[in-house]
Amino acid sequence: MIAFSLAKKNIIRKQERSLLTIIGVILAVGSFVALLSIAEGLNNKLTSEIVSRNVDIYVTASGAVSLPTGSIGALGSDDEEVEIEQSLPKDAISIETVKNKTDIHKLKRIRGNFIDFLNPDADGNQKVPYIKHAIGITRFQKKIRGRNVVFWGLPFGTSDDGTPLFNLYLQGMKVQAGVFPIETKQYDDIYSCLEKKELSSLSEEEKVFISGYKIAEELNLKEVLDKNDKIEMKTSSSDFKLKPEAIISFNSGFQDYFCYMPIQTALAINGTTGKVKEIWIQVENKDKIKETKRLLHYYFPNLEFKTAEEYLGTSGEIVKYAWFMEFAIALIGILIATTASMNTMLMSTFERIREFGALRAIGANRSVIASMILIESLILSIIGGIAGIIVGIIGSTFLDDAVKILFRVSFPMANITPTLIIYALLLSVFIGVVGALIPIIIVYRLEIIRALKWDM
Repeated sequence: MIAFSLAKKNIIRKQERSLLTIIGVILAVGSFVALLSIAEGLNNKLTSEIVSRNVDIYVTASGAVSLPTGSIGALGSDDEEVEIEQSLPKDAISIETVKNKTDIHKLKRIRGNFIDFLNPDADGNQKVPYIKHAIGITRFQKKIRGRNVVFWGLPFGTSDDGTPLFNLYLQGMKVQAGVFPIETKQYDDIYSCLEKKELSSLSEEEKVFISGYKIAEELNLKEVLDKNDKIEMKTSSSDFKLKPEAIISFNSGFQDYFCYMPIQTALAINGTTGKVKEIWIQVENKDKIKETKRLLHYYFPNLEFKTAEEYLGTSGEIVKYAWFMEFAIALIGILIATTASMNTMLMSTFERIREFGALRAIGANRSVIASMILIESLILSIIGGIAGIIVGIIGSTFLDDAVKILFRVSFPMANITPTLIIYALLLSVFIGVVGALIPIIIVYRLEIIRALKWDM
């Protein structure tokens, strides 16, 4: 109690120095919270989005980035400058390649059975017998009403039992406005991706999309939907008008910030007929997922196959690298704050050597003196830490806006989680403890006689 009282008095007595120390901690903790909120939010949203999907095996091109938001190139593209996805050198699966690889002449009804994709051999044996459903999806980014919006292309049809394929793979969807599923004349299988289709050949009922409710709010699509109107999309060849048919919500991941359209429409807009970003597979028996993956890899060695856990793990690896990079940047501020805290405590210690000597002379032991220094340092760092968390929360909103502009994405990534707050508090305590460490060592080694004779 005495140590706490003396520490508090010294903080009040040296207000300017204490304030500078607190400011240093604020900057360190604030930058830590703001920077790591991006990685923390990205990790949480990626996890919730991937977990919410009903996908057993993901098929991607070799070397493709496993991010549910699409390839890095897609997120960074600008349709007014360079069509990044026009050639798709790495992140697109060529259906024609798959067809030639397996020597298949008919690719039919992949929505019903992926088994039809892999015809039985001459003895009638099924090469991959456990596949239940599979769909091809693509992603791209275009400007709508001046905003960069990520579009997904995937089948809008139904399975053999009448269930919309959309709901089979993307679970938890709720229709907020409009009508879904949409009636279209498009094929719902991967074979339809081979059929070359120009923008001019699309019918009016194919020029449709549905929107996540978050991006719908930002683009005011509810008004367009109510008026039964269309919005303009700028493509590489011409302006193209699309009609919103529904507004949906998932309340997980980034899905509420995306728009969705029939796969054939997406491929026509993007000019990538025959290529999809990923193939999603459902397996009849969950115990056979790894065996199915092994068989697929055997027959398609040029492609990558990941289970849901592996896909999530790969995405997690990318987030982890982002976390370390952001922490490395924040570490500069942490080192500055730690140095400032240590400098403050050293100056305070040297100024009070005689005071410490007097306390020792009247019976106070070394631990009391050490406690005074430690408590003083912790008070400063914790006050700075709490204020730094507030600054970091405010700063994360501005940083999130900057990231959206820099990477041309339509969805927010920053997320302040309880875990991040705990890390920030622990960081402030760490700064306080390290800042007091050297002064405590000096005091412990100082003899009473020398302390009483100390002269600054």
